[in-house]
Amino acid sequence: GGMGGGRRRAGGAGGGVNPYDGTSNSFGVRRRVGGSSNLKVHNGDADANQEEESKIHDSNSVMAQIQMRRESRQTQQRLESARQAERSLAELTTMFSKMSNLIQSQGETLVKIEDDVEAAMDHVEAGREEIVKLYEWTKGNRGLIIKVFALLIFFIVFMRFYG
Repeated sequence: GGMGGGRRRAGGAGGGVNPYDGTSNSFGVRRRVGGSSNLKVHNGDADANQEEESKIHDSNSVMAQIQMRRESRQTQQRLESARQAERSLAELTTMFSKMSNLIQSQGETLVKIEDDVEAAMDHVEAGREEIVKLYEWTKGNRGLIIKVFALLIFFIVFMRFYG
C-alpha cells in the first residue's frame, strides 16, 4: 500500500494497479491478486490455492458459527415462548378450577333457594286454605250472628225501659 490507504484505482492519481481482480467468491468477498497480501507464498500457485481454500474453509466455518448462533437464538426464543405458553396454561387451569368451585357453590346455593321457595309456597297455600275455611265458617254463621246481635239489642233496650 502507498499513500492511498491500501486500494488504488486504475487510472487514478499515482497510477497504481487495482489489487482486486473484480471476481468474488460465493460469500461476496473480493479476491486479491498481487499487491500487499497477508498470504505467504512458498510454492507458488499450489500454496496460493491452498491458502484460498483455507480462507473459504474459514469463511464456511464462520458462516456455520453464525448459523449455529442464529439457530441457538431461535431455539431460545421458542423455549421462552413454550415456557410462556406453559405459564399461561397453568394460570388458565387455576382460573377454571376456581370457576368450577364457584359454580358448584352457587349451584348449592340455588338448590337451597329453590327449597326455601317451595317451603314458602307450601306455607302460602296452607294460609290460603285457612282463609277459605274462615270465610266458609263465617258465611254459614251469618244468620246466627245476626240473631245474636238482635237478641243483645233487645236485652239492652228492655233493660233500659224496665230496669
